[in-house]
Amino acid sequence: MEFQFRWEIPIEHFTNPNIQQPAGEVLRLDTSAGWRSLIISYLKDGTLPDDRADARKLQHIATRYIIFRDILYQKSYSNLHPNPYLRCLGPEETWKVMQEIHDGDCGNHVGGRSLNHKVINQGYYWPKMFDDTKDYVRKCPQCQMFALASNPAKHLHTLCSPWLFMQWGQDVVGSLPRAQSHLRFLLATTDYFTKWIEAIPLSEVSGQQIVKFF
Repeated sequence: MEFQFRWEIPIEHFTNPNIQQPAGEVLRLDTSAGWRSLIISYLKDGTLPDDRADARKLQHIATRYIIFRDILYQKSYSNLHPNPYLRCLGPEETWKVMQEIHDGDCGNHVGGRSLNHKVINQGYYWPKMFDDTKDYVRKCPQCQMFALASNPAKHLHTLCSPWLFMQWGQDVVGSLPRAQSHLRFLLATTDYFTKWIEAIPLSEVSGQQIVKFF
């Protein structure tokens, strides 16, 4: 029996919302202008500062912005992210966006540079955002508590092995998935001069077995 495809697209109209209870607020943005006020005033009404140098600077900066539905956007000239326009945020909005991206429900407590890229990829912009993201990560209690501790710098010491079998390096690998005869460790030894490797499997690691191997 040949299957018959349906070319119609069923459309169903909902008179009531599917979610009966209102969902919790994820992110609410502040609508105050902040640093955007001068740019918005110039793009809307052509208002310029009285100082000639400030007016010329504002005219140059305003070419990077556009207003759409009373919201200020910055034009993106980079091909590294999909958003051609970045929504400009005020002082109160920036903290909420960083908080949601960094340690929200889908956040993973990334570093300052990664947080900056994530904010841009989400389509947001504000001046000094790179400095703000780094400062936010520095003040995050979880990041400071669980960050990897870096060891202090030390002078490097050259390991010299002028002839065969003068110096060896040894390490135990495991525990590995248990094999036959309950083997689950690997004793590996390397000659520093030739880089020759000798290795044996072990069921348990003990001093007697290591001496016997040598």
